This record gives sequence, structure tokens and C-alpha cells, in this order.
Amino acid sequence: MLKETVRITLPIASWFSHALPDQFNDFGLIPDNSNVDKNKTGFGITFAEMMAKRHSLLPLPYVPIIEGKASMEYGDNTIIAVTAGVTTEDVEAFLRKDDGTFKKILVTPEGFHKVITAGLTLGGSWLYKNFFCYIDEMHAYAIDMFRGDAFLTPLRYAEKFAKYNNLAFGSATPYPYSNPLFKKLANYAVSFTEKFGKISIMPHDDPKTVLHHLLTHLEKFQGRVFIMYNSVTAIAEAAERAGLTDFSIFCRDDEKNMTNLGDLAPHFKSEVNKETIKRVNFFTCRYYEGFDIEGKITDSIILVTDTSVPHSLVGIDYRGKQAIGRLRLDLGEKPNQIIHITNTLKEPCMLKPESVLKELTISAEYDIKRYNERVQDGIPDGFDMISYIKKFSDIEKGVAELNTYKIDQHVYANTFKRHYNTIEDIKLCWESCNYDTELIYYSLPKLKTSWRSKSSIYKQVIDIYEAYNAAPDTYHYGTAQREIIKLKTFYADLFHAYHILGREMLEELNYEPEAMKAALVTISNSNQEAKKRSLIDQRFELRDYTKKEIKTILQVIYDELELKKPDGSRLIAFATDLDDLKMFELKIHKPTNDQGKRKEVIKIARRLYSILKVA
Repeated sequence: MLKETVRITLPIASWFSHALPDQFNDFGLIPDNSNVDKNKTGFGITFAEMMAKRHSLLPLPYVPIIEGKASMEYGDNTIIAVTAGVTTEDVEAFLRKDDGTFKKILVTPEGFHKVITAGLTLGGSWLYKNFFCYIDEMHAYAIDMFRGDAFLTPLRYAEKFAKYNNLAFGSATPYPYSNPLFKKLANYAVSFTEKFGKISIMPHDDPKTVLHHLLTHLEKFQGRVFIMYNSVTAIAEAAERAGLTDFSIFCRDDEKNMTNLGDLAPHFKSEVNKETIKRVNFFTCRYYEGFDIEGKITDSIILVTDTSVPHSLVGIDYRGKQAIGRLRLDLGEKPNQIIHITNTLKEPCMLKPESVLKELTISAEYDIKRYNERVQDGIPDGFDMISYIKKFSDIEKGVAELNTYKIDQHVYANTFKRHYNTIEDIKLCWESCNYDTELIYYSLPKLKTSWRSKSSIYKQVIDIYEAYNAAPDTYHYGTAQREIIKLKTFYADLFHAYHILGREMLEELNYEPEAMKAALVTISNSNQEAKKRSLIDQRFELRDYTKKEIKTILQVIYDELELKKPDGSRLIAFATDLDDLKMFELKIHKPTNDQGKRKEVIKIARRLYSILKVA
């Protein structure tokens, strides 16, 4: 049964020593057989273990982390960093040296076997009894499946350390492993009374366009800019296209990366320090976690994820949170800006971790059983089934056994992209990481014009305009303001109708161009109605008029006021219009003229009301 979690709430300006203090260790002490969710990067838990008054073994996922930690001083404690070039014999000599100090071993997961082998020379259980094994950045074992079986080595020995109460896991972004071991551990979860900062999410179909804009407008940033972008090729393209000169690129030092950097290879740096940090600094995921950048509150950090560059996508609540947490500031301080430039998946990921875990476990157990039966029956592996079985199991003496950590890796790989389904999903995921969020748009949404009716396009234009107008500050980084001006120019008639008729009326008219035009004419004519009546009141007297005279006087008034028909053409006057207005009492009669002929005329007998003032 999973043990109840001990929950600890602290002010944001707190260290690990405030969460789990210890009377014998000034920097706090990690509890025995525990799983610590420290929540915040740079919380001091690794430093606490390096200072702890006990022998410690710390597997760390990346060489830069080890090099950074090993370069520091930890009182009288002695340190060995087990990376490439350090042999099992070197580790054994370190373990056997009796100098009265506490020993601290920093080791890559792949090199962990060197420590185990060296420990065995002092006795089968000597290492497990005498060294506290703190597995830092424990989430990495789930999300770095590409590193192969050797990467999981520390987890294979975790039970042996737990047997002697010498095991702990820790991370600011812990992964919920399915291995039964985790149900036996004491769980500690730290939370904070304040947010870590605000994430400005910049959504765009092409993140490269947004990044280029920011790189060519560095005046928007007060201090240095740290860009987390897991693609050496994309980094080289961005730096070259923007014409950068004062920048560094931090990535793995291998032949492929140097080839991808090309002429920019001189900007490659492997060590992060005051000399290598420039105005603009790019990092691949090798540097997303576990190491510190001495920052300033004027610095900004940018995470770039792009669905067209698949390996740039990282789990927001794991490596994403780790990446933006690299800057080390004074307690309580926050970076000037934290930006996430991203797009969303064209095909949403609908898989849920719980369902995938259940399905994969059932499938794996079934396949392992079939495989072991074949081995027992002596059936040759003619189709290299062993390669498939190794994806989710360990094979000892020909027998396969389920490896739950490998299953967890597959669960993560199949589900982490679900947070990129929509911008709302991205926003909610960041908020679950204890950040406030805001949306900052580089440009307006793209108009969809292909195979669209004019009324459909008009509706899109107004939707875009109203979204912009409701929160113009969310567009202040990019080109939206210029795009609004272009829309107003190109769709001038539409915006005229929008401002005169209003959104509700446009909806009623279904954005039909002819219907909007007719409504505008009606509104225009109605606004002239008072003027028309005033002029008619002034220009007609109490006397007889022929129909032709009435029509002529009315037409002059109509033309002066530019009255229109619903289709926008000139409004034609008729004598009967005067009667329709009901402004006068009209009488029709046929008086005899000088030639003795009778002709029909219209007599204005009296005014029905008097217009005192032009409206």
C-alpha cells in the first residue's frame, strides 16, 4: 500500500533545510528510504546530501551536472566524479582510502556498474550498508528511453540500498513509477505559498518565425537571453539567419553536432561559466536540468518547442519545467521574462498514462510468457524476438523478466505529447507546475480563404479584430498591429459596416455583403430623415401643386441629402411620397385653367404639424 504523503508548505524564499531540517546536518537531511518531490529547481537538496555527514552515492543523469557539482567544495568531504576515463580500480582505491572523511561519489547512470563492482571488492553488501544512495533527477529514467539499458543501472540496485534504509529518490518533477518499490517509500511533497513566476506562452504555427523576430529585436530584453531548444540544426539556422555575433551554443561535443553547426562551431561551448555566457545562449536538452546558471533578474529564459522538429518537444511538466528553472537568483527573485514559443499538434494525442500503463503491462506479460515458453521448449529464435522482448524486460540466463521501468518509459513516450494538443492544454500544464500564465501572440491568426464564401471570410476578419481589440497587450511582441491596419485597409467596407451596424446586426445578416450594404443604406437614409422632413416643411407652401412640381421639389431634396435605395443607387422621388410622409393635409381637385380646361392638382390645405428645429 502506498504510504501517506507528508506535505510541507513553505514560503518561496526557502531552502531544503527549511523543509526537512536535521539537528546534526546544517543543510537538512534526506530521510531514509524516501521519495522527495521538492517541486522547485535549485532547492538545495543535492547540496544537502553532498554536505551530509554520511557516505553518499549520487547517480546524476548528465556529465555537465556531475562536472558542475564536482567543481564545488563541500567542507571536508572528499569527492570522486565517475565519468568516462575513471576506472573501476580508481573507484576501488577511493573507497579503500581511510582518511576519516565522508566520501561522496558522483556517477553517471551508465558508469554506476563501476561503483557496484568496486564495492563488491570490500564485501557483498558493504556498499549498500555504508553508502546512502540518492537518485537525483529521478524522472530522467522515464523520459530518456533513448539512452538504452545501461541508463537504468542505478534502478536495478535500488532495492539493495533500500534493504539497509539507504535509498532516496528526488526531483522537482517526480515521475510516478509503477515499480512496487515506490509503494514502500516514505513520500514527501513540498509546495510553496507563491508562484515561481509567469510563463508568457507565444503560440504560432511556425515557432521559428517567432524566435527569429525575438532574436532580431533583442532590445526587448533587458539582459542576457537563455534559449532552450533541443535541436542543434535548428539552433544553427536561427543564429545564422538572425545574424547573431555575441552568442554561445551549449550541446554535446560530438562529430554530428559539430557538423551540424558548420561555420558556427567556434560558438560551441561545453562548460557553462562567466566566460562562456554571452548576450544570447542556446542550450540543447543535455543542459535542461541539474546544473546552475548564475543569473540576474534582468535575464530572460526562452523554451522553444516545435512539432515540426519532433525532438524539440519535451514534457512540459518534466523537462520543460526543469529547463526554465536553470537560472539561479537570490531567494524570492524571479527572471525578467520566461517565454514558451510553441505550436500544437495537428493530430491530438488522446492517450492517458493510466490506460497505457495497464494495456502495455498486460501485453508485455503475455509476450514474456510466450517467449519464456519458447525458450524452455528449445524453439530457436529465428525472428530475433529477443530484441523485441528486451524493450520491456531484462533477460537473465535466457529467461525474460518484466522491467517496470522500461514499461514506464514507453508510457511516457506515448503520452507526454498530450499537453501539446491545444494552447489551453499547454497553459493548464504550466499552471500545474506552479506558474502563472499569459498568452502573447506574435501575429494574428491566419485567415482561411480557400474555398470559403465571402461571408465566411468576413466573419473570420471580425472574430480576429475583436480578439485583438479585447486584449491588444497580448500582441505587443510581434506584427499584429501592422496586420490589423492591413485588414482594415483591405476590408474597408466590412469595417465600415461593423462600426455602423455592430457585431450583432452583422450576425443577423449572416455577413452577406448585399444584405450589409442594404442595411447601411437604410441606416444612412434614416439618419437623414429629420433633415429631409425639415427641408420639405420649408419648401412646400399652402397652395396648389401639380404632381410634376411635387416630384421635382422632392427629387432636389433627395439628391441634396444623397438618399439611396437599398442597393445603393439614387433614390427616385414620386409625388405620392408627399402623402406617405403625412406632414400635410392634401386635397385633390380639378380647377379650370385660363384655357378653360380642367387639370388635376394637389392642394396643400394645411400643415399637420410644424417642424421647429432640424434634427
